[in-house]
Amino acid sequence: MSEQQHGLAAITPEVRTLHAELLWSEYRYRHDHIWKVLFQLTAATVLLAIAPYIQTQITRVVSYWVLALPILGIFLLLFGTLLLREELLLFSQIKARFRAEQSALLGIEHRTGFGFDRFVYLYLGALCVLGLSNLYVLWQVWIPAAISAT
Repeated sequence: MSEQQHGLAAITPEVRTLHAELLWSEYRYRHDHIWKVLFQLTAATVLLAIAPYIQTQITRVVSYWVLALPILGIFLLLFGTLLLREELLLFSQIKARFRAEQSALLGIEHRTGFGFDRFVYLYLGALCVLGLSNLYVLWQVWIPAAISAT
């Protein structure tokens, strides 16, 4: 028996239960926090992206300056992605420990696959591409049409 296994065998069931509860609580908090931040980033990015379409009169007055709002949304998304990266790294470590405990205590085995963090990055990347596409449409189609309509 290795030294680490011997140390784990000496832990009382109460301490193991407390450890499992703490690990589950941290897992649940990180997972919920990541989803909350994803929803907030999505809402902010989308609202800033659609703002120029809401009031055509403002677009006529400020012209191409209206692009500042969607650009701000994209920068917010990129900054949020950097911050979310740290949360995803913490979550990944907690998830690995949690799943190791599940495997050891309950015999539950998890497949290694694409992974939650990759889906998050894929989603954020798609949102960024959509934001950039929106900028192009605003710049090439919407603003010229709004200006010529005056």
